[in-house]
Amino acid sequence: MAGKCGVGAEFRERLIAKLDAAMVPKGARLAHLSALTGRVPQTSRRWIDPVKPGLPDLESFALLCKGFKVDANWFLGLSPANSASLDDGAIGQCQDTRMGDGPSAATWIAPVVQDLSDAVIVACR
Repeated sequence: MAGKCGVGAEFRERLIAKLDAAMVPKGARLAHLSALTGRVPQTSRRWIDPVKPGLPDLESFALLCKGFKVDANWFLGLSPANSASLDDGAIGQCQDTRMGDGPSAATWIAPVVQDLSDAVIVACR
């Protein structure tokens, strides 16, 4: 489904832009992504594949956002380039993943991600 909407291609372009901004040489991209996310190079390669780019799993995506200090909305193409920094995005506004005695992000983020995923699938049909 990601291919129909171009989400994979857009993610790839943004990821490569961040790799370029970090001055990661083309030959070191896979190693850099693998080190950043703890994934094997074969997995990281899918994210920058020029023919059929893939999307990372949620944990890898979060690690990429943290590693490149980028708001997740920008990586997904949901916000403009001028809000690419974590400091400018929603992640930067919430320094603590807990709010008082409430649930941690781990307990509430899965349903939110599922809702977003369902919305994208419906929009791409």
